[in-house]
Amino acid sequence: MTNTYKPETKKQNLLVYPNPIDDILQVKVSNEAIIQHAYIFDLSGHLILTQQWDDSQVEEVTIHTATLPSGMYFIQVNTEQGVFSKKIIKQ
Repeated sequence: MTNTYKPETKKQNLLVYPNPIDDILQVKVSNEAIIQHAYIFDLSGHLILTQQWDDSQVEEVTIHTATLPSGMYFIQVNTEQGVFSKKIIKQ
């Protein structure tokens, strides 16, 4: 894992809400994919936040984003079915 963001092409199976976000971001993947890691990158591609789950049944997670400054970010979610990404806005 590098500390710079490179957009992936798989976006359709990732649901992030609310967007724009305040302090909490909900992340859900479809097709019964299991979330393993989530990374949040700034627009420069620098890794800002990372979270990992060891539970083998995680299809929806909560990420606390209160410490993020307002702005635009990318979230990348790694599952056993692939890598998914989406743009998010922090208010």
